[in-house]
Amino acid sequence: MKRSIILFLAAAFAVACAEEVKVPFELDSDEIHVGPEGGMRTIRLSVGEPWTAMTNEPWIAVSPANGKGSEDCLVMIDSTIVNGMRDDVVRIQTESGKYKEFTVVQDGFSHQINISNPLVEIKDFDVLDKRKFDVVVNTNVDFEVVIPEEHSWLTCRKPSDVDKILDRGARPRNVTVAFEWKVNPTSDMRNVDVKFMAKNVDGEVKADVLKVSQGNAPDIESFKGTPAGDSLALLSISRFLGCWSEFDTGVKMERWEGVTIHKTGKNKGRVKSAQFVFFETDESIPYAVKYLTAAEELYFFSNVNSFRKSLSLGDDICTLTELKRLTVFAYGLTELSDNISQMKNLRYLDLSGNNFSSVPKGLKDCESLKALFLTSNQRSVIADLSNSIKKDIGGLVDECPEDGSGNRKFPKWLLEWDQLDTLRLSVNYLQGTLPTDEELINDGFKAWDVNSFDPESSEVNIKDSLGTEGIKFFTENRVPMVLPDIDFFAINLNKLHGDIPNWLKYHPKLDYWFPLLLVFPQEGKDAAGNVAGFNNVPTNLNYYYEIYKNKKWSESNIVN
Repeated sequence: MKRSIILFLAAAFAVACAEEVKVPFELDSDEIHVGPEGGMRTIRLSVGEPWTAMTNEPWIAVSPANGKGSEDCLVMIDSTIVNGMRDDVVRIQTESGKYKEFTVVQDGFSHQINISNPLVEIKDFDVLDKRKFDVVVNTNVDFEVVIPEEHSWLTCRKPSDVDKILDRGARPRNVTVAFEWKVNPTSDMRNVDVKFMAKNVDGEVKADVLKVSQGNAPDIESFKGTPAGDSLALLSISRFLGCWSEFDTGVKMERWEGVTIHKTGKNKGRVKSAQFVFFETDESIPYAVKYLTAAEELYFFSNVNSFRKSLSLGDDICTLTELKRLTVFAYGLTELSDNISQMKNLRYLDLSGNNFSSVPKGLKDCESLKALFLTSNQRSVIADLSNSIKKDIGGLVDECPEDGSGNRKFPKWLLEWDQLDTLRLSVNYLQGTLPTDEELINDGFKAWDVNSFDPESSEVNIKDSLGTEGIKFFTENRVPMVLPDIDFFAINLNKLHGDIPNWLKYHPKLDYWFPLLLVFPQEGKDAAGNVAGFNNVPTNLNYYYEIYKNKKWSESNIVN
């Protein structure tokens, strides 16, 4: 019995082995077709003996790569790096030498420029640091961004390493394009279609269009020349500057802090003066200022970190022909608009606390300008200029360049500015020596003439106040007539040295200037290492009043 069972099982096993050997050698498909992104596909292998999968291309992999019988094989295809179609044959070969093949066909990437977010909406205004957005472009071709010329308010910047980013053949990669936008000063929405144009590519390119839409600003234009327009302009300026405090729109404009209005006349109810204090901006005076056409005085004070900034006054404020007084204090200015001379009625200009490296020459074209303040235009305090490597330090430092021999001179052109009655240049980096009397006479400056009597001339004032000794002094010495009508002149705490010339020491209005405080004192060292300070600084003005016997003495000028 047992013998029979054993024989039966042996026969069954032999039959099973015979059936396994007879498994047909087949593949369930002779082709796999995938897109350019690649992927994974399964192919069914029927076989009754050991086998091996073989391919010639690295972009195709089969797992498992070999086996001993039937198997579901995973075919992994990498994403393509070419634009055209590619293919390869995978061979399955058995131990006995039989083989089957299937073809892997992969489509190529088309030339494409795809935008992740093709519609961007922006506000009419935001602070400068937020006036930007990024657009992610998925592409396999280099491109240029085309913004219509009439939409210069929108600009863009591609990465500098686009070539490296796209160095993957036809396989698309993400390129981030940075856009920046300007404030919309109009009451109309702005819309622009930004095109992405392929570079150096033959044939068709699928390219998305970026649509940018910008909101409209409050409609000041429709109300210009009216109190309503002025109020909108004030609110707009305050918003643009980022003022720390806001106007109280719950009350009438005439009660707004820092604002006064015209009480009578053609401009009744409109802004006469306005103040904007404590703000943070990296831009010129906002465009809305041009609507304050009835303003006679404007005051801008204290921009955050102004010593770090290099800003321009801008053109818009230069259109205010009625403006008489303008203060732009600690704003971060380094330049004025060429149109500053359009302000025909400007008499008083205070640009103190800014970062000017020189006195803006265009100011000489302001026909009505009488008072100019350029005090403390230093970015930082440098006591010894010869021991500093800092650049762009402000402080009017460029007004006194070297003359080739290492010498520096106070700028003569400022001494020719006869129309001014006030000039304050205190606490800057003016260097070198003051022009001597002889130099100025040789340069064409007239000498004070105490013997003339011209009712329209400044010489009348000097003759009337001089005593006998004074008349003798001016008769014997050719003292240049420098800034004859100036009522206030301050150059203290610069880095001047040398002698005080007679044109300054005996100026007819010197005693009005508080010279012991605001003219003679200097400090520090200049760029050549000279110790600042005049050699012949008087301890008091007794010497002066001996010359000007007929002047009333000022107690503040007499120091015993």
